[in-house]
Amino acid sequence: LGHVVEYAGTVEPGKVAAIMTELFNVALMSGESTSGITMWNGSQIIIAVIGKIETKTIYLYAKAPPETTREDITRLIETSRFLLESIIGK
Repeated sequence: LGHVVEYAGTVEPGKVAAIMTELFNVALMSGESTSGITMWNGSQIIIAVIGKIETKTIYLYAKAPPETTREDITRLIETSRFLLESIIGK
């Protein structure tokens, strides 16, 4: 179950959050030290862990244009982590 901070779409955001976190966890089952995944289908879909609050893992889920570079995605994830840390005071 996910709590959504901001969402734009037609599907119920809580369902999307829950499915995306499950997808990420399936990727972790490979035993790799994955910190995020990117899917591509006309646009890039990014899912990454950006932090923890107590026992809750906080994920970033974002869509980006196909021309978005790996560096842009890394910057997005790092900025999201910084913002989360600023909000929770770490």
